[in-house]
Amino acid sequence: MGVMSVGARAGTVSIPEAGDTVRCTFGEVSVEVRLAPFSFAVRHAGRICLRSGEAWLAEGIARDVLLQFTEGVVPIEERSAPRRVLHARLLERQARGATFSLLLEGQNTASLALELSGPAQVSMRLAADGTPLRLGLGWERSAQERLCGLGLRHQTRLDQAGREIQLGADRRYRGPDCPAEMIEEGGIPQGDCAPVPWLLSSGGYGVWCRLRPVGRADRDLHTRARGRA
Repeated sequence: MGVMSVGARAGTVSIPEAGDTVRCTFGEVSVEVRLAPFSFAVRHAGRICLRSGEAWLAEGIARDVLLQFTEGVVPIEERSAPRRVLHARLLERQARGATFSLLLEGQNTASLALELSGPAQVSMRLAADGTPLRLGLGWERSAQERLCGLGLRHQTRLDQAGREIQLGADRRYRGPDCPAEMIEEGGIPQGDCAPVPWLLSSGGYGVWCRLRPVGRADRDLHTRARGRA
């Protein structure tokens, strides 16, 4: 299988002549994008950091409800089932990345811009036609992987894996001043801080998300940074 490459001093984008995989490398970082069915993986120094990557969108509405008694805020979100990317098509190659068009379930279209912006840094920008409520990038985490960050946390543990989180402060306080009866309800509702959309993983990588509006992180086997870019 032959390979065509376009590259800068330390970066290459390679596309097999007969295949459905695009590979971008810069320094010790490489990103592999499978076009059909769509998925992506990120490696550093030959070790895989993110695997089984996916992209999706969802329609719906989101709003906050003020609870006057506690002066807390409860987020309410009504969202359709995610429409996942079925396959991708390469639109453009750059020295350190590539741009793809994406076809999702329901015939929605989107685009993904991939750039290896540093020897140990990968940037992804996801955009979609229309005004979906949520855009998402997700990947599979290992069973032993631990996560921290995602804004101020009032929980009793540092590890945030397995939780569904509104990025920024916890919307429910479960600290030492929380009454026991409220602990059973999940804590005291509140909305006290702006989003801090970053996380660190024991898998050897970190994520920083630029989102508009507030995003979320899922609790299932895939960690998804949700929000409009």
